Amino acid sequence: MDIYVINLDKATARMTKTSAQLERMNLSFMRVSAVIGADLNLENSRINNFQFRITQMRDCTSGELGCAESHRLVWKKILKSNNPYSLILEDDVLLPGNLPQVLRLIEASKSMDIINLSSTGTYPITSGKIDLLNSIKLKRRPYFKNKKQWKAIEAKSWKIFRLLEVGNLTLCECSMLPPLMSAYILTPRACEALLEATTKISYPIDYAFRHTKGNIIQGFCFPAYVHQNEKIKSTIGNRDNNIYIGKREFILRFLFKKRSLKRRLSLLRMYGFKFLF
Repeated sequence: MDIYVINLDKATARMTKTSAQLERMNLSFMRVSAVIGADLNLENSRINNFQFRITQMRDCTSGELGCAESHRLVWKKILKSNNPYSLILEDDVLLPGNLPQVLRLIEASKSMDIINLSSTGTYPITSGKIDLLNSIKLKRRPYFKNKKQWKAIEAKSWKIFRLLEVGNLTLCECSMLPPLMSAYILTPRACEALLEATTKISYPIDYAFRHTKGNIIQGFCFPAYVHQNEKIKSTIGNRDNNIYIGKREFILRFLFKKRSLKRRLSLLRMYGFKFLF
């Protein structure tokens, strides 16, 4: 599995820490020079800032623009390599010592197109709930029987369709991926879908998974396997600059936030009745 590390040229200390972790596990990697958002013109970028302001109720930061372009750059590189699976890392991660074994198991499972290793989002999943489902041998979302037990690991309209054991971890095949791009695995066809979904964007890049179309199987890892180093300051910028929107913008916000329709239609084709109820 190819490994890509996104790193700003000036962030040499961050790269040193990440490369040391990977080299300690004898994992080769490719460093990708991150795009500096401050060097780009937001008004002439792929960010639709009008829609971004309405849906996020704040302005897009230059750091977010650079982050979006950096991930798109890696997706393009993966398409050129055409390897079946690739791992993308940001340079502020803490990597577990058994990463090589986990990567081999995930690659051998050939289970999903996108796997988020760094977040479970708002899914209320716990070890106890997983143990309960294992005790009744329930690995796929049921139609009726034991539905209550299964829905206990779901977050309202965000559904989980399958549980897959990979070593000591559980891969959760889901409808909507938790937003965080510190560490994730993806296939070339997932890269194609993500590039198409982000030609013009009105949301942070880690929401791009929700806007893909086609039979792209998405999932996350429980428990979250790769964590961000909280001692390292983010380069994204201030995301707390909230703005006021009027009634017209509030209505538009509702419409724009429903633009994940492509993903929802794809889910309906993939899972049918199980996606609806």
